[in-house]
Amino acid sequence: MTDAQSPKKRGCFFYGCITSMVLLLVVAVGVYMAYRFVIGKVDEYTDTEPMELPTLLLTQTELEELNERLSEFGDAVREGEATEPLVLQGEEINALVANEEEFRDHVYLTIEDDEVKGQISLPLDQLGFKGRYLNGAAGFRVVLQNGNLAVNVTAVEVKGKPFPEEFMQQLRAKNMAEGATEDPEVRAVLEKLESITVEDGKLTITPKAIPVPEEP
Repeated sequence: MTDAQSPKKRGCFFYGCITSMVLLLVVAVGVYMAYRFVIGKVDEYTDTEPMELPTLLLTQTELEELNERLSEFGDAVREGEATEPLVLQGEEINALVANEEEFRDHVYLTIEDDEVKGQISLPLDQLGFKGRYLNGAAGFRVVLQNGNLAVNVTAVEVKGKPFPEEFMQQLRAKNMAEGATEDPEVRAVLEKLESITVEDGKLTITPKAIPVPEEP
């Protein structure tokens, strides 16, 4: 995807709200798994080659329409203007993924019913395992209510094998969004939102209602 095709960056609002709260959390889970489980079992749970992930399917026209919707929604929320919820499907989120160099070719997201599914192929060089890759998939539930963001893992597979249940119990109990929501900029975004939901194969970001001024 060229720079002209990519949705323009809109600062913390979109890349904090969508990428950090969904995409970055997928990557965080991968790194967390690598630290807590893969270390000591590198040969069993990592590969010497990256996994090939699906490619982006949006057309140039669809990318331009996505960019326009992101811009209009972000501008309205920042300015405190009433606007409809922003609804994103999996391929639209992957357009944002492809715009981030550190995630391009390493993460691919889909939305199935009420879950975000992520395929990941993460190089582990920075963890000291040069030439090894964590290839797998994970499922997540994402919800924002009353200003509280929760991202919880539902399932994890590595090299086609599910993680042991005793380890999954630890992962399911952990809210992967805790660290992200401590960031002041992210908190500022959350304060402008009524909810984030994943339902019927779509991610919906609903802004808080704008109070109607009373007539004098």
